[in-house]
Amino acid sequence: TPNQALQPTLHGLLHDIFSVPTFIGMVIACFIFSRWFMRQGKNGWAVYSIVNGLVLGTSFALATAAFSQVTVLVDYGGLFQFIAAIAIWSWLTMLALYLLKGSHETG
Repeated sequence: TPNQALQPTLHGLLHDIFSVPTFIGMVIACFIFSRWFMRQGKNGWAVYSIVNGLVLGTSFALATAAFSQVTVLVDYGGLFQFIAAIAIWSWLTMLALYLLKGSHETG
């Protein structure tokens, strides 16, 4: 079985087309929120957002390279993808909880 599909399916093609801008947008969101947190004086959250953006961007780039059959990375594509998924979902969950908590304090 080849490591890469010889003929991508429509589903696979659409997944690739929409996943790239989505993940890039999430990286940008991490840096935008880091600035917002800095302005709020929440330096821990600012650092967490910056680190998360770097981890997400790096792991997504490495997963993309691995899935594009870069020889030294191909065996680790799933690991890089898993790291990216954990990074973004944990950050989004923590951010949602933070914002939810703040909405109860002010409202």
